[in-house]
Amino acid sequence: MTRTLALLLCFIFIRVIFKLDPRPQSGVSNALWIPTIWMLIIASRMVGEWFASSSGAVSAESYADGSPLDRNIFLALILSALVVVVKRRGSITKLFQNNRWLCLYLVYCGLSIAWSDFPLVSLKRYVKEIGNLMMVIIAWTENAPVEAVKALVKRCAYVLIPLSIIMFKYYPEFGRSYSRWTGDLSFTGVTNNKNSLGVLSAVGGLGLVWSLLSIWRQRSGRVNKKAALAQAGMLLMTLHVLVKAHSATSIACFVVGVCILTTARIKTVRKHLIAYTVVAIIIASTMLLLGNGLSLTTQMLGRDETLTGRTDVWQAAIGLGTNPIIGDGYSSFWLGERLEKMWQIFSWQPTEVHDGYLDIYLDLGVVGLILLGALMVSSFATVSRMLQSDFEQGSLRLAVLTIAIMYNVTESAFRPGLLMYFVFIMVVVRLPGVVSRKAGGLQVSPVSTQMQPAVTA
Repeated sequence: MTRTLALLLCFIFIRVIFKLDPRPQSGVSNALWIPTIWMLIIASRMVGEWFASSSGAVSAESYADGSPLDRNIFLALILSALVVVVKRRGSITKLFQNNRWLCLYLVYCGLSIAWSDFPLVSLKRYVKEIGNLMMVIIAWTENAPVEAVKALVKRCAYVLIPLSIIMFKYYPEFGRSYSRWTGDLSFTGVTNNKNSLGVLSAVGGLGLVWSLLSIWRQRSGRVNKKAALAQAGMLLMTLHVLVKAHSATSIACFVVGVCILTTARIKTVRKHLIAYTVVAIIIASTMLLLGNGLSLTTQMLGRDETLTGRTDVWQAAIGLGTNPIIGDGYSSFWLGERLEKMWQIFSWQPTEVHDGYLDIYLDLGVVGLILLGALMVSSFATVSRMLQSDFEQGSLRLAVLTIAIMYNVTESAFRPGLLMYFVFIMVVVRLPGVVSRKAGGLQVSPVSTQMQPAVTA
């Protein structure tokens, strides 16, 4: 079979999957295609990378400048999203009140541009940060927000998973990569490295599991059997790609996420699920970062005791020095002389420290870490209430929040151009009307397209 024919058949297959699992008749508007396109790009590779004539290393200057094509595409998506958000603006004050810690974190990120050595580059990246938030707001302000989020994740999986398989088999210049030291073959698919493909598979697989569990929970004659069959088949393909990607962190995160989604359906476990989850996060993180636990854990995941060289990068990055209180400014550490020095030390030219929390420290200091930590704690509190009142949202938010926290222990994913960060923002945003307190307990009310807050007695 020629690769052109294979690609054509892949597109036909994708179309059939969409036909078998159509979007809901009501509650999901065409505006959702804006965040869908955004998500498809950050979950795969930048548009400019598909047209790049070489995959070789770039200079520190070109890395800071980025691609004009990608910048214009993201700007167009942000402006389109802005139009939708303005139409659904409703009560902006209430939106801020429901997301105080997220707002404080983003405001601090914006303020940190003032002490960045590269304020223009930092500002460009901050605009993308705000764009990321607007895409999430569009999804949660649909008439049927839960169905909108399901559609968003499924669209990403339906398009990118089959294409990854085709790219690996018929387009090796895109779908494969080889280690420059050992020559080992890696399955990258539509992404540019195996870790990104692992995240795509883990997030897509988790979304499909969540959707299938929701269908099973309905237990009614209204279940669309064709849609369920399409999702089950796509889940099998996603698991295949996840295994082929051979990303230990993503596999571990997927397993933990599925465990949370399934155990959340057990009432006796659900009451203490938050506590169990926090303990599991602490134990797993401690085993990864400390002594004998590190050795045991890395052997189980197939890595060496330096987490494939990560600890060397951590030490080198800290050794370059940064302001411990406020950092070097939003998304500014990996620029200029610091980037050049890291590239001189490491021939594989890292652009991150492979630890999300350390990267936040380098850019935003201890203040940034405190605000991020407060945002996570606040999100756990929201999820705890939501598990009792809006189970479908609560279970997804808890699973994604957990894997995002775990993933950033050995990878760096608190950046707006990454899929893991996108879904992290999606589960920490709490829009008016999602969960509200009443004097006598909890009230759940749907979020309208105008973002009207719930009416409390």
